[in-house]
Amino acid sequence: SGSQLESKADASVPEPPAARWDAPQLAASSPITHALVVERIFADVRAARSVSKEQLKLLDFMLGDEMALSALGLVGTKRLVCVTNRPSGRHFFSVAPSDPRSEAYRCFDGICTCPDFAFNVLQRGRKLFCKHVLAVRLAQSLDRYFVKYVDSVEFVHSMATAP
Repeated sequence: SGSQLESKADASVPEPPAARWDAPQLAASSPITHALVVERIFADVRAARSVSKEQLKLLDFMLGDEMALSALGLVGTKRLVCVTNRPSGRHFFSVAPSDPRSEAYRCFDGICTCPDFAFNVLQRGRKLFCKHVLAVRLAQSLDRYFVKYVDSVEFVHSMATAP
């Protein structure tokens, strides 16, 4: 196959902070408010090209489930790869789960093929997105991810083999 893997990382990913922040959920706030705050955090991360402990705490506070540290752990690793078609430039992210026996999840346009996204985002509306989409958004904001360039046949095959 004509694929290759390149790093988009222009610096090493900082170690995630060791401390976790246990804040109460913002039950009274609307999902729109959460989404706006989260988008502002991504904009700030993009501008600084780094993520602070306070931003991670705020993401955990806004998103729940202490997803931020787990998602940050995927950033800049070969478990998170932007599969890009040449010459069209169309792409999606492949995120390998922690269990090596499982298929990789596919993320594109804020959608993920994982069960958490299907159940908690789409069906129940309890989350803005899953850990995998958060990892993709952080990786894009930090410009730290690997790119695998593939031809059209391999791109379509990769999309079709999603779990």
